[in-house]
Parts: sequence; structure tokens; C-alpha cells
Amino acid sequence: VHVTHSSTVADHCKTYALSYPKDKDFITTCDHEHKERCDRCVIFPKVVSELTKVIENLHDGDEKDQLKFELNQAKQKIDAWKAHIIRSINQDQARLDIINNLGQESALLVLDWAMKFLPRKFRESQSDWFGKRGISWHITVAARRNDEGNITMVTFVHIFEKCSQISATVLAIIDDVFSQLKSFAPEISTVFLRQDNAGCYHSAEVLLSINQIGTKHNLRISMDFSDPQGGKGSCDRKAAGLKAKMKVHLNEGNDIETAEQMVAAIEAKGGVPGVRVRLCGPQSEDVLFTAKWEGISFLNNMKFSDEGITVRRAYGIGTGKMKKWKDFNLPKNYHPPSLTDPHEMSDQSALAGFSQVIPRHHSKQTQPQTSDGHLQQQDTAEEDPIHDDNPEAESLFFCSEAGCVKSFQKLSALENHLDCGRHKYALEQSTMFDKAMQLYASKLEEGATTDVPQITPILTEINEDTPMLQMGWALKNTKEYKRLTEKQ
Repeated sequence: VHVTHSSTVADHCKTYALSYPKDKDFITTCDHEHKERCDRCVIFPKVVSELTKVIENLHDGDEKDQLKFELNQAKQKIDAWKAHIIRSINQDQARLDIINNLGQESALLVLDWAMKFLPRKFRESQSDWFGKRGISWHITVAARRNDEGNITMVTFVHIFEKCSQISATVLAIIDDVFSQLKSFAPEISTVFLRQDNAGCYHSAEVLLSINQIGTKHNLRISMDFSDPQGGKGSCDRKAAGLKAKMKVHLNEGNDIETAEQMVAAIEAKGGVPGVRVRLCGPQSEDVLFTAKWEGISFLNNMKFSDEGITVRRAYGIGTGKMKKWKDFNLPKNYHPPSLTDPHEMSDQSALAGFSQVIPRHHSKQTQPQTSDGHLQQQDTAEEDPIHDDNPEAESLFFCSEAGCVKSFQKLSALENHLDCGRHKYALEQSTMFDKAMQLYASKLEEGATTDVPQITPILTEINEDTPMLQMGWALKNTKEYKRLTEKQ
């Protein structure tokens, strides 16, 4: 809620927290000093300091050492969680900026492996339930704006008879997605890929091969990686809808034991609007090539060009570092992999394209009228929200993002908000300072006091005893694990 791009509080300043001091290409210098502390953020270090003093006063022994260890572990985990929040907010800003700048010639693609589907029979014994082998399926959600400026989406589903979730399979999926995308939207020339930090995505093989796939389909590519639980919600929501569709098909007396039956379940009774399903045969597990890229796990934003890759540790921080293609030992005559034995899509999947999700309006809502009786136009960027200034409205669906106070009347409106909307962050509880300011303002309006109270600001100067956060405190870091010696 408090995180901003620029702040005099080191805990709130994204620029300060995500700048890497050891490399000038990953630094954005703040135009201010960080001499203040938030009244909420300072509570945790004070509590840790007090607990440390209490533990130090205990008698030496195993219990004291155990308490020290547990306190240190808890502090590290809370600090890591705090840094994760900063990184997630900053990386999500990349998604919001991309959505705001989308047009008819650009598309945002979110990729994710769905949880393996366990084969099921309509009627099965208890012994049939155990020892199952899951069916791998991958989901890609693409979004772009139509000629009216509204967000439209299409989903690509790849279901495999047998495959390993490795980099070669991911590259083959991306190649097929680009091919399908160009078949019904040839005007698209720029794609933005977004995925999590799974090894099959965040690998040297993928990053060094993706540009060749883009050149093959005449596409410019940028790639962003999200922190855990912070970027692939659209794929998870689409997977949940497809699972519900398959469950209905299963309850109608059908079995889903193979990848082919899984495709038939999704496409049953007209399928799902805006979903393209492809059945794929067993995929090759051959290693593409051996490439070593030191520190690749710390890089989260990439932009590809003919000269090389411009990489950043955090979105919008620093100018970025250019990695030229000639610096990598790429094999000659290398061709990125493609899908092995892809089956032809059905007619309904082949005809599926970008579609707009338009939530229905509540029947009680009426549009305001002008003086001449005509309906006044309203902004429909986010459909059907419930505003905070209307307490009588029925709030049925609340945004699941921590700190977001938006609520909606329709589930489709909530899903649209989660996929391509902007969160509205606000404090759920008022601080003592907020309450004091509100009480002071009410007393001034009522004229019930003649004494002006002295209210200390919520931002206080840092004490000498308070530890100062270092630049880049929210970036990922490595842990050194010491091996036991032979004597130990």
C-alpha cells in the first residue's frame, strides 16, 4: 500500500530497494535522501531488538541458543517476505505498463504449465485411484486491444500425450503459439512474454533461442519474469474454468483417461469461447545445447534485438546491460525445436480468436441522464465496479489482491479486473495519526476547542540506534551453504 517509485522512507522506495550497487547499469540514483521511517515499518526492528535483549539476559545453555536460532530464522523469513512484496509490486508494474500501451499490433502473452490432470473414469474403484500418471497441459493467455481500445483475449491450450516440462518443450510451444497467432492476427508485430521463474522458462537455452523464433515469425520480443504468486493468475483462472468444463463432461457418463479424451471434453458441446486446443504427441527429450550464463536467475526483464539482449535485474531500474550474441558460444546451424506430431485442431478451435469479456450490468444500476433526457456516457474500462462511496450497493466479489479495496457485482467483472485491470490500494485500518487528524478536523469544524493540539508527523527521523537499510535490500541474493568437514 505504501510502496512508491520515489520516497524518503527506505522501506517504501522501490528505486532504492531494487538498485544493485555493484553494477552501474542496474542503478537508478534517487534525487532525495532516505532519512525518515514509517511508524508501521519501524515496529518490526524494534520488536526484534527487544527480543534480542531479553534472550541475551537468559542464562547460557541450549535453550538460549535455540531461541537465538529461532529468532534469527523468523527475522530472515519476514525480511525475505518483505523484499518479495517489493519485487512483486515492481514486476507487476511492467504488466500494467504493457497493458496500458497495448494496441492492435502488440500482444501480451502469459505462459504457465497447469497442474497435471489426473485421468478419471465416470465410475472407478478405489484401487483405480492410486498410481495414476498425470497428463501434462500448458496454457498461454494472449491479450491485445481491438480497434475500439477494449481488451480482447484468446487462450492457447496444448495437451501432450507424453512430455517432460523442459526448455525444449517450452520453445516448441512458443513456436506453435506464434504460428497460430500470426494465422488469425497477422498484423501483430510485437509480443510481450510473461512467465514465472520455473527452470523451463528461466534458462539460458530459452533466452538464447527465443529471438530466432521471433525472427522466424517476424515478431519483436520482450520478456518479463514475475515473482512467485505474482503474475500468472490469468492462466490459473482459465485452467479452473477448463477443469470445470471437463468435470461436467465427466459427470455426464464419460471417461477422461487420455490426452485425446481430455481434448474432447474441453471441446464438448461447442467448447469454450476464445479457447484454441491442440493435441500433441510425445515430445523429444534431447538436450538442445549446453550454455552457461552466470547470474541468469537474477535477471528478470529482457528485451531482444538483432545485436543482443538488454537485461535488467528489476523493471525500470537502471539503463540495463547489453549482452551481445557474439559473447555466447551458440552452435552453428542451430534451429529451435518445434512440436513433435502436432494433431490438427478441430474446426471450432481453429476458428477461435480474440474475444472481449463484457460483464453484465446489474439490473438496479441506471445510467445518469443529462438535462435533455439523454443517457450520459460512462467509462467502461473496468465493468461493473462497486465504488466505496456507495455503501448500499451489494458487494459480492472482492479483489483477492492484498490491499486492493475494489469489489464487483459479477464474477466476470472481477476476472476482467484481475486479468487486465489496475488495483486500487488503500489502508484497511487507520493509524493513530490518521485518527488524530480526523478528530482534530472534526473539532475545528465544531468549534469545540480553543487549544491547538501538537501532532507529531508520521514520518520520523531515523535514530542512531535504528539500523539503516542498504541499497538493493529487496533484490534476490544467494545463500552460502557450508559443507560439513570430515571431522564434523
